[in-house]
Amino acid sequence: GGIAGSRSAPADHRGDGVEGHIGCCNRARALPRKVTDSGWEVGDLLGLDFPIHIEALRTAGAAFLTAAFHAVGTLDSSNRVAAISELEPFSGGSTGRKATLSVRYEHPGTGLPERLFVKFSRDLDSEVRDRGKRQMEAEVRFGLLSQIPDFPVAVPRCLFGEYNIDSGTGLLISERIEFGANGIETHHAKARDYEIDDLLEHYEALLKALARLAGSHR
Repeated sequence: GGIAGSRSAPADHRGDGVEGHIGCCNRARALPRKVTDSGWEVGDLLGLDFPIHIEALRTAGAAFLTAAFHAVGTLDSSNRVAAISELEPFSGGSTGRKATLSVRYEHPGTGLPERLFVKFSRDLDSEVRDRGKRQMEAEVRFGLLSQIPDFPVAVPRCLFGEYNIDSGTGLLISERIEFGANGIETHHAKARDYEIDDLLEHYEALLKALARLAGSHR
């Protein structure tokens, strides 16, 4: 099983597939323009400005998160991110920088996750890790697509995603998954599946999820 939170979307986000969904987001109010700052980029998927590394996000603070979540439609217009209680670098993966993020909402208890995970496509301090920056475009598109009602597989809830195609710069903010709890498997290191006790059941679950996703597309 998996945890994905509520997948409901506002009525005006019920487009046909990812293009319809992204088209609705494009009509949202743009974020404050900060692209003259080297720590910011302008996105091509939603047309929104976004910070490209953790310190730019820290400076942007709760005001940016509120505007971003409002623009995508994950946060109701009557609510806002009141404060950031945690924003710390996270070491892992093979591309880009990552961070753990925890927030407090002005009106809690709405079902939105407070413990979040942030992925930047860029690692400006490592040329090797930065080479994988273009991998995130498909991930951001998938995250935005997963917000549509009745999405066929359980995934971490996506709260915000944006990507600049020319520069390969992207930002993805999603629900943070607690591995090894609430029916979620423990974290498995890449290329070490031989350490999984029930390997057949593990891959059966993955393939069934992929089949549901492919079948829904058709």
